[in-house]
Amino acid sequence: MEMKLQSKSMQALLILLPFAAALALWASMSAMEVVPSLFLPPPVQVWDAFVQMLQNGLIFESLGVSLLRLCAGWLLGLLLATCIGWALGMIGWLRRGIQPLLFPLRFVEPVAWLSLIILWFGTGEMSKLILLTYASFFGSFLYIMTGVASIDEVKIQAARAMGASGFRLFRTIIVPSTVPSILAGARIGMSYSFLTIVTAEMMDATSGVGYIIKYGSVYMRMDQIFVGTILVGLLGIAIDYTFRQAIKRIGRRYFLDQL
Repeated sequence: MEMKLQSKSMQALLILLPFAAALALWASMSAMEVVPSLFLPPPVQVWDAFVQMLQNGLIFESLGVSLLRLCAGWLLGLLLATCIGWALGMIGWLRRGIQPLLFPLRFVEPVAWLSLIILWFGTGEMSKLILLTYASFFGSFLYIMTGVASIDEVKIQAARAMGASGFRLFRTIIVPSTVPSILAGARIGMSYSFLTIVTAEMMDATSGVGYIIKYGSVYMRMDQIFVGTILVGLLGIAIDYTFRQAIKRIGRRYFLDQL
């Protein structure tokens, strides 16, 4: 028991040590004015800005809005990826026809569509939703389609021999067999959407974490930019941790303890 506690303490120390070193380096550079304070505010100034935004409710409001946008785009993208991935995975001729159209788009970053999306849909919530959905879809789609296409044909034939067909075959064989791929795709899709959220919110938004960063850049509030950037990092860590725990819990049902 004591050895376990020591091991956990050592792990916590190893995790915290890089952050402490980075904070010390930041404070030292700021104190020595290696970089002008206009561009590199001291940690105390950033902390004061954080406390101020915490007191006026801007932090919670921004996180709530960003999470709402993120979840909406991610869920819509995952739903589309699941439906299209299932269809292409099960129907060979459809997969061979659609793949050449979809695959090149995987390499086009969401930000590359920004100008066209603004011209077509303006700078409102619809544009942000489209960007996040696009990111989520192409993060998830390939995993799901590959998962369906790689289902053992013997398993399908055995189910058909026992009378399963149509929806029953889909429900009893296809869906359970693709759960691992959907879980993996969901996590990657969320990562893609998360990487896009700041770009989407800097597009004429008046709320969200991206807006905090944009506002700071417009008014040269470097402390606010630092707060927004740190919030993005912490939010990403929290979301990824939540996903890993959820996937482990769900995955155990399908013998996926190592996800």
